[in-house]
Amino acid sequence: MRPLVAVVIPTFSQTIEQRIALGISEAFSEVDVDVLFAPVGYFPKPLLWHDSGLQPHRDIIALNPTLVIFYSGGLTYKTTAEVSERVLAEYEGIPCIHMGVKIGDAPAVQVNNYQGMKDLIDSVLLKRTNPSVVFINGPSENSESQMRQKALFDVYREKGLDTERIIVLDSNFTSVHAQHTLREYWLQAQTKPNLIICANDLMAKGALDCLTELNVKCPEHCWITGFDDFEYAQFMKPGLTTVHYPAQDMGLRTGRMALKMINGEDVNDIIVSTIPKFRGSTGHTSSDSNHMRERLMDLWQFIQERDATARKFAVVRQIHGQQDADIILDEIDFELDALSIDEMIIFKRDWHGSRNVSIIQKKQNVEFGKKDLSKHYWIFCPLETQHNNYGYALTRCDKHSAELVEFFCPQISEIHHRQVIEKKNNQLRTQNELSERMASLGRLVAGVAHEVNTPVGSGKLAASSLLNDIQHLKNKLQNNQITRSDFDRFLLETEEHAQLIYNSLDRAAGLISNFKLVSVDQSVESTRHILLSEYVNLVVSSLRHEFKSTTIVIETDLDPEISTETYPGIVAQLLTNVLLNSKMHGFDNGKASGTIKISLAKDPTGFVLEISDNGTGATQETIESIFEPFYTTARSKGGSGLGMYIVFNIASQKLKWDIDIQSELNDGFCISFRPKKESFA
Repeated sequence: MRPLVAVVIPTFSQTIEQRIALGISEAFSEVDVDVLFAPVGYFPKPLLWHDSGLQPHRDIIALNPTLVIFYSGGLTYKTTAEVSERVLAEYEGIPCIHMGVKIGDAPAVQVNNYQGMKDLIDSVLLKRTNPSVVFINGPSENSESQMRQKALFDVYREKGLDTERIIVLDSNFTSVHAQHTLREYWLQAQTKPNLIICANDLMAKGALDCLTELNVKCPEHCWITGFDDFEYAQFMKPGLTTVHYPAQDMGLRTGRMALKMINGEDVNDIIVSTIPKFRGSTGHTSSDSNHMRERLMDLWQFIQERDATARKFAVVRQIHGQQDADIILDEIDFELDALSIDEMIIFKRDWHGSRNVSIIQKKQNVEFGKKDLSKHYWIFCPLETQHNNYGYALTRCDKHSAELVEFFCPQISEIHHRQVIEKKNNQLRTQNELSERMASLGRLVAGVAHEVNTPVGSGKLAASSLLNDIQHLKNKLQNNQITRSDFDRFLLETEEHAQLIYNSLDRAAGLISNFKLVSVDQSVESTRHILLSEYVNLVVSSLRHEFKSTTIVIETDLDPEISTETYPGIVAQLLTNVLLNSKMHGFDNGKASGTIKISLAKDPTGFVLEISDNGTGATQETIESIFEPFYTTARSKGGSGLGMYIVFNIASQKLKWDIDIQSELNDGFCISFRPKKESFA
């Protein structure tokens, strides 16, 4: 098995990482070593840290890299040493190299941020007499920005200038923040600066945008410098004077150092030099043919990036048109081929976070295969969103498409995240409906037990009296004291007792029969043909105990001829929830008196079932939210907010009924149900 070198970078969207990748690719192009680039994102600030951020690094480690290269200068620029140490501790025991900054005892390839900046400032101050300087700083924790600021202050001291006159503005390495920060200072400053020195090119662009916005000409009124020499630096108007950050050379030297370590050779830290680039933002001009060639090369790169952006949007549109992450690669196969993404393997976890449970592949080959680092990269991209990690993608693609892979992997993550959330919601909905059904069944059992108690008690009393009469007659018979009138009275009373026992048992049998019918319907989801009026009466009868101690009257006006094929148990649950909702909200949980009317009539859709009351009614705001889960106006009285939510779900999804609500505050409440036209048809 070939050695594997994992290169951990924050992103492929920035020029510096792209140039680092070019250098590393050059170092490994002629050797039998696999290289995997892993854009895992910037290490977060402590307040944003979450342990789920370690999962991509654990996935990288699971691929058994022989050596790991970290672009620590980029990975750590937003965070603190504590967070960096927490992440890097995962790689304990694996040989590693740091680029950009040195961390711990591991070998490092660093850039001399100090000398290049010092040379630039020294040359600029030779031309800019009486400088009024603003220095736009990067993040306060960033060591590279600190070294660039130190170079500025050291040049001032060497030239005998007062460092107290340097205005330092704190920013964050972005153009937007730098533009905003400089604008705020400029509008308040009495003495305007004539030299703005920025810790990187992005902030220099923001500063130039600010001057343009304020109608301040550069270089006529104010000079600007940057640091990095990214491709857009010379395309600014005017071209940006900056310091060339040797990212590609740093990548090349790091790759060569890694090869020595893999071969068991000793290595020492390396420091790469930086070189100033003078352009129009400090009044410099150049007609050098090499400069023109650079401009043409960069212009060609811009055209390529523009075309890549168009292709990126095409892929994103395709991805967002999908609802199932498992079929995405098949659907966008043509677009992936057009982007020279010739292999993509997705290792997807289930939503409980267990180890790889499913693999989606564009091609069946899961090994790193043939290596051609001059044209293609292997890229590791985590599939994560909102602190949820769903696995990772291994992709073999053209080096110009690396940024696109990093871009649309989060899109795949979002789709899978939506699937996971929908699955959780469906499970929660099912659990809530089951809980509500069991609660409804529990209320039914309690009601039947209460109702059956009366006829059973009456029957028991009648049987006891009958036994006494029999014993009394038996005693008289044994003593030869029985008379004709005694026997006639016994027959009469026996007949009365027997009739009472029969009526009581018949009443109990009827209640139990209704209970068996409704309870089975509520526990078994199957359809059957029912007379809807009879079933409504059964449900109302089973709920009699809920209203027995109240002054609420339930009236029915039901067409006896309406029948339908439906889920009787679901109908029972719907009626139960609506009636109990009316009791709680319309009549203060039974403390107020009133009337609930249930009507069933024929309708063009088949029938209309209407339940209305003359209770307190509801506001428009309540009506708009009444079907939302956990929404209730009676939480202090025990309302869960699930009753009407479940009514909506079972009516619309299971029964295929339309719902309509009419209500005003203090003017009653009316809810009606009709079969949907398509279900009736």
